[in-house]
Amino acid sequence: MALKGKATIQIFEGKTVVKEIREENMITNAITNILNPPDFVEMGIDAETDQSHNVLHIFNRNLVDTAFGGVLVFRDKIEENADNVMMPWDNEEIGHAGMATNNANKKTGTYNTNESGRIENGKGYRHVWDFGTDKANGNISCICLTTKDGGSNGYNCTYPNMAMGGIDLNSSNTSSFSDSAYNIVNRYIGTSQINFSYYKIFYVDRLENGNIRLLGKYMEDCGIYEVQIYNPNAISIRTDKPFCNIVSVKKVIELFPAPSVIPGGSTTYYHGSYYYTNNSMVASSIPSDEQQKMQQDWEKNPQWFPYFPYVYNDEIIIVAGVGKKIRHYTFSLTDYKQKSLKIIDTAVNFISLTDFHYERFANETKWFFGVTKYNSNQYIEYTILSGFYFDGQYFMIPKNPLINGDRNTGTNNYHQFEVSDEDGSMTGKTVQLTTSYANTEYVCCGIYIDDVTSTPIISYHSPTNSPKINAAMLRKLTDGYGLYSLALYRGGNNNSGQTGKTQLIKVKGLSLPLYCTQGEPISNSGNYSFNINYSPLKLCLTTINNLSEPVRKLEGQTMKITYDIVEEDEV
Repeated sequence: MALKGKATIQIFEGKTVVKEIREENMITNAITNILNPPDFVEMGIDAETDQSHNVLHIFNRNLVDTAFGGVLVFRDKIEENADNVMMPWDNEEIGHAGMATNNANKKTGTYNTNESGRIENGKGYRHVWDFGTDKANGNISCICLTTKDGGSNGYNCTYPNMAMGGIDLNSSNTSSFSDSAYNIVNRYIGTSQINFSYYKIFYVDRLENGNIRLLGKYMEDCGIYEVQIYNPNAISIRTDKPFCNIVSVKKVIELFPAPSVIPGGSTTYYHGSYYYTNNSMVASSIPSDEQQKMQQDWEKNPQWFPYFPYVYNDEIIIVAGVGKKIRHYTFSLTDYKQKSLKIIDTAVNFISLTDFHYERFANETKWFFGVTKYNSNQYIEYTILSGFYFDGQYFMIPKNPLINGDRNTGTNNYHQFEVSDEDGSMTGKTVQLTTSYANTEYVCCGIYIDDVTSTPIISYHSPTNSPKINAAMLRKLTDGYGLYSLALYRGGNNNSGQTGKTQLIKVKGLSLPLYCTQGEPISNSGNYSFNINYSPLKLCLTTINNLSEPVRKLEGQTMKITYDIVEEDEV
């Protein structure tokens, strides 16, 4: 037996059907991806009732209701490829519907409970959604099923509390979701071996010798480290399976010298090595020609710049904005050798925490041109993302945001991306992460690009502590770019200062809608926990149903989508 989806789209004027189309669909790999993580990401199914181990409990009710209980309506066709489990970044959602609701959002339909339910012959299930006269108006070329929560929320973020990844795919209301994720591993490790509170992990795989390899950025020296964990079977939270200690920790990529302690007994760290002695505490007292020389020397050989690495297509990629230059590195994921470095001139100053700083020692002021000092915000400052490369363009954070066509020189901006062509030409297009231009507490922390679906997800730090990673999916619009806001459950507690330490992790063999996060490193008697969690992203495409001809829904018309999911004998 095989599941088949049969959709009927009806457009009404009053009670009269003016357009009706019947189509069959294809099932994507979304459910398969969720249920089949890589073998080294083992959950250890112990009992049907044990949610901490059994991934099947992600679908906490009828699979047909949970995985196919929502609908997404798109402007353009989507290639009928089973790997297309996410909305293509250049398509547009026209409407969505999941659970019954009276939401006023003009893209949100509602679930028709009266006409939905089990089909009479017992071999299938019927979902019906209704869209009112002011809902989902426009050209429609494709209809996809999604999870119930995914349909309720849609890509337009109708219910922000549901715009999340988490193991609850079938909420009973629109105001909350289950704050839960599956632990792949959760162990306290002695700081004498490694202190995971200083590492942001961005990649995990299994080596040929059976060891688990972790790659992470170390916050104190900004180097990229390889950490190997010996585990002959799998990373597992089960106590009856060994989770062995750290095999090795080594720095594999170093872009610039490690920071040094300022002389005089201070524990304050700086990356910059240039300093001048002056009795004044005002940076402007340094002669302008000396300031210019310091800046030129630094830009020729930057001793620190903000970056966060990401893995895409078996390469480690680093993109950073330094002054008016883009530095684009690629390294081999196999041996860590540098494959290329592009230095591209632009007309825009990019985000830079480098500036003139001073520190007072024995009535003497030492001046530095380099990174801001190692302080209580080090986890933000040392792990900040300043740019990334995608679809042949650079998305870079400018030092001053472009607001309504003007450069705002008075606002620190850590949450606007400005788009550049590959040659450094600025396009004038921007991507605004948040609506608050002046709120400097929103800091971009990382970029995750799925290898299979090419879905780019930006993660950023929120000023509020919560067990979620704030994230946004990049969208390609007709006149530029936009974002769809997400909140991805990461596990752990709401400890102050921990949210900037967590990150989306690329795991070899794992693809969306299943995603992996580093949980926050909780301290216990001087040891820090190392934990990795995974959950499914609710907004995934579980089916694709391209229409044989586009449908245009007009103002004043209503629409009914009936979807029969039936079991048919395979030929």
